[in-house]
Amino acid sequence: MREAFSRFRFRQVRSRAQQAGRRRTERAFRDSDTLRVIAGLAAWLLGLWLVAPPGVIDWRMLLACGVTLVIIGFGGQMLLAVIQPREEPARRAWMLMLCMMLLAIADVRLAEWMVARVLHPGVGGTPLVTPHAVVPLLVAMLYGGQTALVIGLITGVVLALAADFSLGVFLLSLCATAVAALEVPRLRYRAELARALGRIGLWQTPVVLVMAIVAPAAPDLRQVGIQLVALFACLALSGLLVLLVLPLAERATGRTGSISLNAFADLGRPLLQRLSLEAPGTYHHCMVVATLAQDAADRIGANGLLARVGAYYHDIGKLGRPAFYMENQMRGGNPHDDLPPNISRMIIVNHVKEGLVLARLHHLPAVITRFIAIHHGTSVIRWFHRKALSQANGGAEGGKPDGVEESHYRYPGPLPVGPEETIVALADSVEAASRALAKVTPAHIENLVTAIFNERWSDGQLDRSRLSQAELAAVRQSFIYTLTHLLHARLAYPPHEPPTDTKPAAPLPA
Repeated sequence: MREAFSRFRFRQVRSRAQQAGRRRTERAFRDSDTLRVIAGLAAWLLGLWLVAPPGVIDWRMLLACGVTLVIIGFGGQMLLAVIQPREEPARRAWMLMLCMMLLAIADVRLAEWMVARVLHPGVGGTPLVTPHAVVPLLVAMLYGGQTALVIGLITGVVLALAADFSLGVFLLSLCATAVAALEVPRLRYRAELARALGRIGLWQTPVVLVMAIVAPAAPDLRQVGIQLVALFACLALSGLLVLLVLPLAERATGRTGSISLNAFADLGRPLLQRLSLEAPGTYHHCMVVATLAQDAADRIGANGLLARVGAYYHDIGKLGRPAFYMENQMRGGNPHDDLPPNISRMIIVNHVKEGLVLARLHHLPAVITRFIAIHHGTSVIRWFHRKALSQANGGAEGGKPDGVEESHYRYPGPLPVGPEETIVALADSVEAASRALAKVTPAHIENLVTAIFNERWSDGQLDRSRLSQAELAAVRQSFIYTLTHLLHARLAYPPHEPPTDTKPAAPLPA
């Protein structure tokens, strides 16, 4: 019965993998240059309609606005390429920029209509009280502070253009961008978003006051007060819009913000609870790998939270058959002793596929699911490969008998690309190997970590990684430091000796 169920699950996983392959070919048109041109032209026309002043029919004004939008778009694309040259999905940067620009302009136009016609028809300077913070907050949550700074500056220029080259609009957008780029990437909880919005309001308030003072007309305190109230109301509206749009933006971009990642870091989630009960050795291994990965990622400036969460879930596929993995064999006996090495290889490799199925069933985001697929790369399952060579009488002579090719005992991959993925893959190997150390000393740990790094490098497991040599050296030193403290030795406690001057025990109460 168990074998039939295993065959059924394997077929199910294989069919899903084939469907994923078909979907990958269907996405070719989505990433094609033709679609980019069509989408870019449509976005340019929509942006021109939003940016152009209402009622303008002069073709020279429309041409100037259109050329300005093109220049701003290409300039922003080049800035993104300079700031993030190693970003893999560069083809999505242009789409991100266009979408954020259109979203910002649409927010401004909608807020102008609401403030001028619905809330208070007599309020002037409505561009000053529009939700400028929506775009920088969204981009900072998904792409980090540097990208948010570029996109925020570009949208600020576009908004100033839409508001008749208003300096106040650009300064308000600049304040929102600076605070979002600095504060938002470090947010972990939704409640902390209110603090960031409050700081944006504190920086934007002097801008509103200064623009009221330098206005040609005499400053009206009542009008300034209404503008400040509307400013903070728009900030509150920006926070609500960000929280509502964030799940959709994560699905569209394939990224996961720190707030969503922090929710998956909860050790009380059902999948992690099941791992701790059914495979406690694997659970402890994941916790140690998470500690190693987060410390190393923080040291080189990568996303430590993403590395920790990815390490939590990278081995959930072992829930299918936990007893077939050494860390869960607490009662003795290894079921692989009675199996051919080829069958053992299939069981071990299958934990990656079963992990992907569990990730899909539990709706894990793609950024976490990727850790499950890449944490072994295309490395060789050495133990079973050597066992197969030994059984084929080729181990002693060093030959390679038929059917015992090394490629047959490799994981399917893919190779790690991002810094967090690479760190988790290396931490997984280092933690597993450290459990086999006969003598735990700082020198032995350093030799072990160095040997694993060299082996992964020579085997080509780091060929696609974006980590530089200096960053790999920093990761190696972080692993050595953390493992030395995790595997520290303790002094042996002296045996318990009964006291020499023993007194008769007190009688028990009746």
